[in-house]
Amino acid sequence: MKKGLLLTAAMVCMATSASADLEYKQVGTIKADDYQFKSSYYPVYTMSKYSETMTLYGKDFLALAPDIVLKELTFFGYQDAKTINGKMTVYLANTDVATAAALKDQYISDGQPAGGKATTVVDVEKMTKFCEYTFTSQEKTGSLAEPVEILTFTSEEGFTYTGSNLLVYVSMESSSGPYTTFMTSNNGQAGRNQGCYREATYANDAYGGGYGVNTKTWYETGTKDYLPVMKVGYEGARVQVSATVKGRVVSSRNSAGIKDATVTFDGQTATTSVSGSFEFNVEDVDTDATYTLTASAPGFETKEQVVDIRSGGTITLDDIVLQKLAIPAVLSGKVVNKADFSGIAGAEVKFDSQTVTSGDGGAYSISIANIDDLSSEGTLLSATAQGYIPYSSTLMLTGDMTLNIEMEALPALPGTGDLIGQWNPEACEYTAPFNTLWPISQQQMIYPAEAFGKTPAGVRFSSVTFYGYYPEPTPSNPDTGDDDDSGYGDYAPALAPASSSYRLKLFAMDCDINAYPSEFEPVSTESLTPLFEGEVTLTAGGDMYHPVEMFTLDLEQPIVFSGNPVRIIVETTNGHSALAYFCLDPAYTKNVIAVSSNNELQLPNERWSLMTKGLPVMRLGAYVATATVSGTVTDLDSKQPVEGVTVTLSGNGADASAVTDAEGAYTLTLRDPMLDATYRVGFSKEGYYDYTEDVVFTAETMDVVKDAEIEKEDSAVAALGADAAGCDVYSVTGVRVLRNATKTDLLRLPKGVYIVEGRKLAI
Repeated sequence: MKKGLLLTAAMVCMATSASADLEYKQVGTIKADDYQFKSSYYPVYTMSKYSETMTLYGKDFLALAPDIVLKELTFFGYQDAKTINGKMTVYLANTDVATAAALKDQYISDGQPAGGKATTVVDVEKMTKFCEYTFTSQEKTGSLAEPVEILTFTSEEGFTYTGSNLLVYVSMESSSGPYTTFMTSNNGQAGRNQGCYREATYANDAYGGGYGVNTKTWYETGTKDYLPVMKVGYEGARVQVSATVKGRVVSSRNSAGIKDATVTFDGQTATTSVSGSFEFNVEDVDTDATYTLTASAPGFETKEQVVDIRSGGTITLDDIVLQKLAIPAVLSGKVVNKADFSGIAGAEVKFDSQTVTSGDGGAYSISIANIDDLSSEGTLLSATAQGYIPYSSTLMLTGDMTLNIEMEALPALPGTGDLIGQWNPEACEYTAPFNTLWPISQQQMIYPAEAFGKTPAGVRFSSVTFYGYYPEPTPSNPDTGDDDDSGYGDYAPALAPASSSYRLKLFAMDCDINAYPSEFEPVSTESLTPLFEGEVTLTAGGDMYHPVEMFTLDLEQPIVFSGNPVRIIVETTNGHSALAYFCLDPAYTKNVIAVSSNNELQLPNERWSLMTKGLPVMRLGAYVATATVSGTVTDLDSKQPVEGVTVTLSGNGADASAVTDAEGAYTLTLRDPMLDATYRVGFSKEGYYDYTEDVVFTAETMDVVKDAEIEKEDSAVAALGADAAGCDVYSVTGVRVLRNATKTDLLRLPKGVYIVEGRKLAI
């Protein structure tokens, strides 16, 4: 057992040194963290000129043998340097009283009136005067971290202690008030502080004037859990002090108890339970020794701490926190495309406040200094890469780990045609390309020429498509029906209904950005002809990472891209408040959107503002010339329409087909035909001979009519009659293929067109 002086040399107020003939015992354990300011009321209230206190120490807390003679009372604490000129008188009493209320009843009585007011006094006749002392200035001494013996009362005659509760009464007067702090302790047990105090400030003339403790009320503090730490010096039989020390060893990581930790104390060794608990018993405490407790466990730093057990009794320590040794780890792997597991280079991976960029093949690596510093509930792992949906998950890292981060590619926006702008899933707003929260609004969007990428000048576009997502409907907020200026009642709008329809106009024109001196200056649409005018309906669908085609406008006239910036204007009327989100390209945030919204039926007083969140992403469908071939197919003999004839258009890469209806009518459509080139129109139906015609499209003739008569396979032979035997058969080029052919011979000929008896015969 390590033994030595626990404290440095004491600063003694009433005696110059401790008596070598006395035995000493400390009552209470010094616990600096348990200090409370109000505890300085005990054992003496040093903050007032006139004060007095009564402090009750229970016999179990004292643990002193009866019939000893108390000669010294020493209290621990610290104070700043103050001028002190005061007198203290100390009284002691053996008592069975156990509460502060009972103290007042038994030891406080009525005093002489003062200033016309009733007073009370302590009945010192029931107590023994221990000592009185007048003291002067005291230098600054001690601190919260290093308390000292700050106040000692001595008595030559002493006080005989009977083994009951001990009442300590201190009266102080004529002091300028040092702010002395007394250390307190409850040895892990609540409800120990039983006592009363009172203090007096200046009384005005109405109460007799001057200072006096008789004019103040006594205060009880029996609910506090602390008592001043006191060392008693006594004569008589030595008091054997026993102590029980208990506590827990816990981890710095999560404050959980550490099982099987080794704890040593007073030459004893204990192994902690599953909760980290331990307990030691010391039968005979050496009050001159220093007791050191040591706790250790695999994977943790060893910790030592001094434990003051001189007061004896049960001492419950604060949790002994062992610092867990650092456990480094490396999180590594690849960032890959979820579809084909190909590596993604340039992805930003974040974990534990660290950010790394994936290299060739998608490889990444993050070093963690200590995994115990990570959250016990898991740490967020996230990754972002251009063209991919952001990835995030909560990861429990328990050591080196290899983890491939699978990222889903952002889906391509549907449709064909030139895509103007690149959508970013974090740049979706409900304000573009028109404000869906307003029944009436106008948006003007200037698309810089560079937004069109490699689109050559002169290209014509026949449709405009916008993309985004429309949330599923949710219950609406209640509406009182009192509309306000916002246009959607006295509540903010709920999320979008299942669908919402708008009357919409779209205008487009070349734009020279430099021609507009103000970013907010709109263009009037009064003299413009809309390229689209009609109703659009937005329907719930898609999400931030999977946008859908919100609507496509087929234009009455094409937009011709001249290579200059293009201004798109959208006006909406007859709409309904709804939250729909449109894809934006955040690369363009200047001169891109000016918005006007109004609840009136017109837009005469625009309220323009510049939107800087990005340009709406749109797709322009290429304007393509279309040629058609149409007509009617009839039976050669009956002249009636033939239904179900397959009509095809081929040649020069064309591949179109149609089937005749009940009227024998058909129409073939060919986008972007080759002009002045020959195409072939074919007609076929089971039971009929195939038939073909040539067609040529020119700049002047894009719609061609081709009627056709088709002949049944055996009708031409039957028309020759019974006397057709012995006829010669020639090809259409005049070559004789049969001589003296019978009708049966004719039917056996390969399919084709022949000349028989001067007429054309289709077999």
